Amino acid sequence: MAIVTTRQTSSRSSSRSRPRQATPRKKTSRRGTVARRPSLTQRAVRSSSRVIGRHADELTGLLLVAVGLVAVAGLVVLTRTPLRDAADRTVA
Repeated sequence: MAIVTTRQTSSRSSSRSRPRQATPRKKTSRRGTVARRPSLTQRAVRSSSRVIGRHADELTGLLLVAVGLVAVAGLVVLTRTPLRDAADRTVA
């Protein structure tokens, strides 16, 4: 049994390669102006909005739990204050 290998030829000649430019080119937009990198604030706002968008359900649940805890704490203070005052009067 003989193993035969074939070599694929390319359409471009290896001896005629294009010369590389000395300085790297900056990326430009369609209008020909140099594309600017977004600022740190813009990147922070964009990444924060992505995270909030992905975890909106969890954040809504946590917000509702926090509001519920504050409401319960307020009710406890309102309802226990008269009882506590009456208990203090009977003990003293």
